[in-house]
Amino acid sequence: MARARCDTIRLKLLKIGAQVRITFRKMRVAMAESCPYRRIFRQVYENLVGTRAILARMLGNLYTTYVQSGDSSRTTLVLRRIVALRPQDAMVRAELGRMQVLTGDLRGAAATVHQALDLADSDDEKSTVNHHICELRARMHEQN
Repeated sequence: MARARCDTIRLKLLKIGAQVRITFRKMRVAMAESCPYRRIFRQVYENLVGTRAILARMLGNLYTTYVQSGDSSRTTLVLRRIVALRPQDAMVRAELGRMQVLTGDLRGAAATVHQALDLADSDDEKSTVNHHICELRARMHEQN
């Protein structure tokens, strides 16, 4: 397949019988056990999953750039994308909650910070998230 021509790739990779189910967040492809190219599709999938980690690091760099420039709204957008890539990362969620506080989205911040607290594993993470909760409460008292 490494030296295959376009028509060969199209014939062997794109004309495969499979059942495709698409939901809001996922796409599932069910292939027959007897599919001769099943291993190739699995390898492509695993390469794409590795790409998610690279994308998360790139977005982390973009996040740092926006923080340094003071652009809170773009920082929040980047953090939302990082959360989508790494939904179990408590610290990213906590930082998103902090940015939501800074941009004035206190309700969204409350939900995000409490999700981060639920995901926090270590005492350091829990301490950081609790600090963000205190910051959020102070902002809410200022508004009232």
